[in-house]
Amino acid sequence: RIPEYDTYGGDFLSNGKLLLAINNNLRMKLILCNIDGVLTEKKLSGSPWGVCCFGENEVLVTLPDEKKVLRLNSDSLDIKETVPLECKCYGIATSGNITVIGTRDSVVMFSGGLEERRRTTLSSDLSNTDDVALDDEDNVIYSSYLKHIVRKQDMAGNILFSYTHEKLEKPFGLAVNIYGEIFVGGFASNNIHILSRSCLLYTSDAADDMQCVDLGGRRIIKK
Repeated sequence: RIPEYDTYGGDFLSNGKLLLAINNNLRMKLILCNIDGVLTEKKLSGSPWGVCCFGENEVLVTLPDEKKVLRLNSDSLDIKETVPLECKCYGIATSGNITVIGTRDSVVMFSGGLEERRRTTLSSDLSNTDDVALDDEDNVIYSSYLKHIVRKQDMAGNILFSYTHEKLEKPFGLAVNIYGEIFVGGFASNNIHILSRSCLLYTSDAADDMQCVDLGGRRIIKK
């Protein structure tokens, strides 16, 4: 059992373990665990937020207050590099040589390395864009915590869809599986919305029966 901490970010690593970012006034650390419980704890001097796999044996962790990204060994959690940025960094996702970061005021992309000269702004018209994700087609998914919006756009800046729903409040936490399905955590609505690539909604509690059909236990709404 994992102790009850304020968990801000997490990711399943290539070694099958789960890495969690713990962030409150008294505890600022990473917890590496598996199905049997906690394996390793790593105390940090900064406040961790976003976590994502990087290559086969490394992981990236953001420190938004310090404007830094840590590169760590995914087994030992030893810090291999500390990268300073000129922007705050909350959620983080990588694919190949692309890294996408939610800065709260914008969503930015780094191509080829976390250097300022490699940074491009993908979106800046929404506030509270903390969480980001990348699908297998390198489309960027991000959410606005206060606007209750989830967006998907391509690298050219074309918005593929914007998703809102009366039963999605304060989206906080994004994940994408190998099929391109997007998992959105509703922090205030206490639910999870699952979106297909084309923004079909698969969920058990996000719509009434008049708006949806049943498919294998999931209710589906076309948006």
